[in-house]
Amino acid sequence: MPITRKVVHLQITSRMALRVILHIMDQDWYEEQQLYSHVIQALYGSIVRFLVNDKHGLSLAKRRKELENTKSLDQARFRLVYRFLWQETHRAMILRQNKTYNAITVYPFELAVVVDKPNTQKNLESYFVTYAK
Repeated sequence: MPITRKVVHLQITSRMALRVILHIMDQDWYEEQQLYSHVIQALYGSIVRFLVNDKHGLSLAKRRKELENTKSLDQARFRLVYRFLWQETHRAMILRQNKTYNAITVYPFELAVVVDKPNTQKNLESYFVTYAK
């Protein structure tokens, strides 16, 4: 079964957004379970901890290494494996509000998330070697 990839931009502040790439292992199961809002809610704490945590003392190399640690969340209805990925290029999006354009900057890293059925016994690293590249 092909893997579905969805790109979502979560607006964190009025001027900043985080790109989230969802790799959905089984699209029919994902839609049948209506998991979109549950996945975002499950990631909320991890995103806030990552963005709010004081990282100013870390060098860029250490920050990048910390970013790319794979983490997992096991929920009753699904399993998430996620990793923040550093992006070399800076991206910006444009949003239209009331006939004027306000630029929103996208963080220089993105969150790659693999959504799979619960109790999946796959190696965490194999998700990103296979699906998130």
